[in-house]
Amino acid sequence: NVDGISYFLAESMTPSEDKLTYTAKLREGVKWSDGTPFTADDVVFTYNEMLKEENAGSAYSQLIFNGKPLQVNKVDDLTVEFILPEVSAPAMESLGGIYIMPKHIYEGETNFANSTKNATPVGTGPYVLDEYKSGQYVKFVKNENYFLDTAEIDEVYFRIVPDANTAKLALQKGEVHALSVQSSDLADLVTEDSNLTAYAYEEGRVGNMILNANSSKLQNADFRKAIFYGINRTDIINAAYGSEEYADPAYSCLPNSNEFNAKDSIEKYEYNPEKAKELLASSGVTGVTLKFGYQANNVPQQRQAAIIQQNLKEIGINVELAAGEPNAIYQQMENADTDYDMFLNGYIMGIDPDKYNALFISTSPSNFMHSNNPEVDRL
Repeated sequence: NVDGISYFLAESMTPSEDKLTYTAKLREGVKWSDGTPFTADDVVFTYNEMLKEENAGSAYSQLIFNGKPLQVNKVDDLTVEFILPEVSAPAMESLGGIYIMPKHIYEGETNFANSTKNATPVGTGPYVLDEYKSGQYVKFVKNENYFLDTAEIDEVYFRIVPDANTAKLALQKGEVHALSVQSSDLADLVTEDSNLTAYAYEEGRVGNMILNANSSKLQNADFRKAIFYGINRTDIINAAYGSEEYADPAYSCLPNSNEFNAKDSIEKYEYNPEKAKELLASSGVTGVTLKFGYQANNVPQQRQAAIIQQNLKEIGINVELAAGEPNAIYQQMENADTDYDMFLNGYIMGIDPDKYNALFISTSPSNFMHSNNPEVDRL
């Protein structure tokens, strides 16, 4: 860890004086899990393939700076140069957020996402995929070619248990040794009689409610403000996560832990049902029912949606809960002509504030609000 940066496949990343060239020195002695040496050829191959938008998807924007692409050059087997078309403050984070592919495996591939080679992945980490039983488990064994300390556990199984209650029961019986659970489940799991220990961690995730800017029901600004003033964040957090020990109220698109979050100087829509009722009355909007989409198998979203429905009912707004399978909900979120009015969502987008512009730019696939504001696009 150097200057807050944790290096893995590289030993250093050094910017030139003019901040246009970043030189990466790769770690010596790294091997892919099949024994092939890891070199600059793999890095250059990966970045050049990710500079093709059809391959990179959302990662493509990390390598394009004000509409102009990055250049990647091999200096020697352990040195790579990244040349920026212009100075970019978040370059280190953008350049570091790409997973390297083994050139000797994927060279000539035309469809990385659906390649049959993905079924037998070759990587540089401490474990190697050994077996996959569809619907049952994924088995990993320690990578004997791992360049850091060899893993202490020989085999790791990831059990596939679709039902949350079945998974919790398996944990209590000792059939699984670790499980990611919702904080609201801890009281039932971690008791004086159990041998379970809870470990809390921060994801940097922002949970949010999206209003569809294309909805004919949501065109009045006072009506939208009434919705926001009518929602009780504290009740939502308590219902979904147990308490504010596990989730904080959010007032910005950035996580509260992000140093660039301007939470102390931005307008907050604190819970105020009386003000919400006043705004609803001034809006003149009556007799509408808002269609609310969320993931049916997501317990926190189920609880959040129920609280929001109740909150808005109390101020005079009807909400129809319309849960669905995750992919189906995402398809509706991406559809500019959807008949849904609101959605629950969440995202993890890192430190650099510039990445969050994808939530607001009119042409961005992550602009699930479908807002279209030329001034926001310009900024």
